[in-house]
Amino acid sequence: YMALGQPALATPVSANKEIIDHGVNGFFCSSDEDWYQSLEKLLLDKSLRERKGKEARNKIQEKFSVKATLPPFVHTLQEGV
Repeated sequence: YMALGQPALATPVSANKEIIDHGVNGFFCSSDEDWYQSLEKLLLDKSLRERKGKEARNKIQEKFSVKATLPPFVHTLQEGV
């Protein structure tokens, strides 16, 4: 959903902590109240939702897209040869 320009809501565990920047491209939710407040905030504020969504897409493109990950991958393969 971040690649599609949607802000993330997730628990702050594992890979989520690497991918999501709390308050920038999404929100971490640790309790039912966190989930409710974060979802309500995004649903009621289109501008906020769009800004966080743009940041989410940017993060995915910069860090996790083929364009971003291919050069290090190719370099690793070449080093092994």
